[in-house]
This record gives sequence, structure tokens and C-alpha cells, in this order.
Amino acid sequence: MWWRFAGTSFTTATNTGNGSVTISYTVNTPPVITGQPKDQTVNPGQDATFTATASGDPAPTVQWQRRTSDNAAWVDIPGATTSPYTLTKATRADDGSQFRAVFTNTAGTATTQTATLTVTVHRPRPPHHHHCRPRHHHR
Repeated sequence: MWWRFAGTSFTTATNTGNGSVTISYTVNTPPVITGQPKDQTVNPGQDATFTATASGDPAPTVQWQRRTSDNAAWVDIPGATTSPYTLTKATRADDGSQFRAVFTNTAGTATTQTATLTVTVHRPRPPHHHHCRPRHHHR
């Protein structure tokens, strides 16, 4: 005999070992982003950490991606499958890079907003009482 409930499908499985019948049903919910990564500004040699969170059932996995500019392709970061993600010892080459996290489970995928990394270079400030030399214009 089949029991039908509106909007829900049941899967019946019979365990012949002890004669019990287990009725299981799964309601998968796709990932929902609950925490967005934020832009980071660091000095060269510092670590930049991006944090993202998501809910979902089953619990989603995460893959961080980066691209070098707005028009570049997103590329998976090898091994970056946990949150937070830390870019160690940022360099000037990392300046302007964009990061995002992609959460995936059996019900779907969710992608965070884009966070941008800024790598600043602190130049020594000129002294306040520097003298401006008059410029000579040769005509």
C-alpha cells in the first residue's frame, strides 16, 4: 500500500535482517549564504583572511575562487576548501585580486559576493618642512 502526502515523496526500504521497515524522506535545501566575505587591505608580507558562511542541508562544501580583475575568469584555489580562507604573505602581485566562495551541496550551489584584496605599500613620508625649489623654465 502506498501512502501519498501532498508535496512529499517517501522512499520505503525494507530491511530483511530483522523485518523492520524504515521509511526515510529527505528534504534537501540548497546552500544559503549567511556570511559574506569582506574586502581586505593588508601590507606586503601580511596575511589576508576571507570568511564566508552558508547554511544548507546537507551541509554544503566550500571552494574558494580568485580572479585577477573584473573581466578575468574565476579560478579555483587549490586546497582552499575551508572557511575562513587565508592568503599567506600577500605581495604587490596580489593587489586587486578578487575572492569569492562557492558553496555546494546535493540541492544546489550558492556563490558569495566578491571581496577585493588591496595590498598597500607604505612609502616613507617626506618631512613636513621640505623646501620647494623654484622651477626654472627655459624658453
